[in-house]
Amino acid sequence: MTTKISFKDGYADGYEFAIPENFKESLTREKFSVGDVFYNDRSAYESPWNEALRKFTVCLQVVQSLPNSIRFKVLRPNGEKNALETLEIDSVKVDKFHEILKSGLR
Repeated sequence: MTTKISFKDGYADGYEFAIPENFKESLTREKFSVGDVFYNDRSAYESPWNEALRKFTVCLQVVQSLPNSIRFKVLRPNGEKNALETLEIDSVKVDKFHEILKSGLR
């Protein structure tokens, strides 16, 4: 499946997660790679890491990418805001993962 994605100020427009333009190919083809990480705030890409940990609240890390499904970790900054902790690991169809990036975790 190919999806049309527009970008504004370097990030996917209309997405709950801050998706930098370098992920354009991944989004349009819905092909994600192990290690891809998506944050819910631009600060993770634009600020020093110790500052970013105080600004974003959740991120998703792809841990397995199969033709029709994605296994990913849901992480958040720990209480001290100095590292990430895993909240859960989930598997969904690729189109559902794309929808999570667009609409956020529910």
